[in-house]
Amino acid sequence: EIFSPNAGWPGEDLLHVVPVIDGHRIEEYVSLSGRYTSNMAPPRLHQMSGPAPLQSNRIVFSFGTPGVEDPFLNTTLKAKKSISIRTRAGDNGITENYRIRVWGYLYKGETMLRSIFGDRVYGGEATIEDRNRGKSLSVTKDAVDVSIKNWDTFVGGMKQSKPEIMPMVRYAYNAVATTANSPFDFNYSDGDVANDWEDMYFDFGTSEALFVKGIGVRSQTHLKYMGLKIGDREYPRCAGDEKLFRVDYNNNPLHFGHGYPLFPQTFPMFVPMPLLPMGYLIHNEKGRVIVYDDGTSVPADDGNIPTAGIIACLQGIKVNLP
Repeated sequence: EIFSPNAGWPGEDLLHVVPVIDGHRIEEYVSLSGRYTSNMAPPRLHQMSGPAPLQSNRIVFSFGTPGVEDPFLNTTLKAKKSISIRTRAGDNGITENYRIRVWGYLYKGETMLRSIFGDRVYGGEATIEDRNRGKSLSVTKDAVDVSIKNWDTFVGGMKQSKPEIMPMVRYAYNAVATTANSPFDFNYSDGDVANDWEDMYFDFGTSEALFVKGIGVRSQTHLKYMGLKIGDREYPRCAGDEKLFRVDYNNNPLHFGHGYPLFPQTFPMFVPMPLLPMGYLIHNEKGRVIVYDDGTSVPADDGNIPTAGIIACLQGIKVNLP
């Protein structure tokens, strides 16, 4: 949970929150916005959740399902020696206090660990399915003896062998303005975003894959659509003249962070990052997050809080194959 530095709307500039696992800073996999307006892991007591379409029932942001063997479910981060959090302020600085709270399980001793996982994990085939497109990816991880010594070789650990499976969550601001009525890619190579950890354009061969579990974008006056482009097709596929997800300013199912404009700025209610009903697999092809404006160009991120530009988020599972 991120308790953002806040002395009233719109809060201060906690730009970047990254876990450090056993000394490894993993922003290529996990980078969270800590700004009050776009908080990606808000306090559970101030979070709206429930059965609304595309919204999560969870009360605390999670990297996976702990205590199970399935490598595509238990993508929780595995720390054997240490876990810490690295934060970075944006150009506007921070004067107020802030706090990061980490939830997890502490396993003490071999007996406790084996009572949950048994004597060995993995060794069999695991499959993840993209039912939207009729695609799937199957992997087999080498069997691992369950022990404290081997904990960092589990999925989510820093010393796992290939295929490596890690959670992925990131956010991005548009570094340039959108072109009216044209798809905007958050492509680092083209200068669409300022940092490589914001990149939401994936050009994968056979050795990399990403299963996209959710995408989101904060409401912005002139945004109209959001979705994915995989290969030469845009998703989701919609009937009639509609395409992708409509993300109108006052009716945006992919909104995340502070609830404004649905709620007043002074009301501390947050919306979790949206989850898709069924995920999308990107493997041996190009895939990217895209948005469209409504015919009026959206300006580039100006560094202000809230931004005059776009802030989008993505979460999923990253696979590095042999």
